[in-house]
Amino acid sequence: MEVTINQQLFTTTQDHSLLGVLVAYGLQPGKGIAVAVNQSVVPKTEWDSYVLKEKDQLIIIKAAQGG
Repeated sequence: MEVTINQQLFTTTQDHSLLGVLVAYGLQPGKGIAVAVNQSVVPKTEWDSYVLKEKDQLIIIKAAQGG
């Protein structure tokens, strides 16, 4: 399955849940991460049950500390 993550193509044959794709992408889902799929924010409580489809577009935003 191919999806776009932050404007880059990503292919996975693993779990097609949002959480599974995030882990396959190399992220450790925790605090400070927000994800939108096709311009709609997906609550973290739904990541494990949200099933991605071919060509979905993901935007991942990570909070950064600073001042």
